[in-house]
Amino acid sequence: MIAHHQGAIDMAQVLLEHGDDPEMIELAGEIIAAQVGEIEQMTTWLAENAN
Repeated sequence: MIAHHQGAIDMAQVLLEHGDDPEMIELAGEIIAAQVGEIEQMTTWLAENAN
């Protein structure tokens, strides 16, 4: 799932760099924020439960 979330971040980052629709740029920022948070949660869970 981490790789899947990272893919969403990567695609949203491309939109931030090259997009021209303000609504889509806002959505891309929201996607990045949400996915980064979820990756952090998954990484923490894995570190705490990796036995």
